[in-house]
Amino acid sequence: SHFAQGFVALGSFRLSYITFYALIAVFFVWILWNKTRFGKNIFAIGGNPEAAKVSGVNVALNLLMIYALSGVFYAFGGLLEAGRIGSATNNLGFMYELDAIAACVVGGVSFSGGVGTVFGVVTGVIIF
Repeated sequence: SHFAQGFVALGSFRLSYITFYALIAVFFVWILWNKTRFGKNIFAIGGNPEAAKVSGVNVALNLLMIYALSGVFYAFGGLLEAGRIGSATNNLGFMYELDAIAACVVGGVSFSGGVGTVFGVVTGVIIF
């Protein structure tokens, strides 16, 4: 397929541009998670949504924001992956979610929620 050279260049730099984008994303998520009320709400909802609701957290609105932010990250990751390999198909990234889940678990994130750190996830990604 014929992608623009600038688009393909996203993933063809000697030290991949994806590395720089990942570092920016990690910094953004760390700030969001540790320094904002929204981050604390995410942690509370992950641990116990009912307790978060009783504590005054608008669970429905925060879940909507979480899913929207996830969609932005998924779209950005898809663009970077398509640029890296120079093409895109309907099954690009098939089964990548299992690698992501495994890396998070290796990094200390609990399946039941409420446990985990950004740097734990980064460590899990590096190890995995």
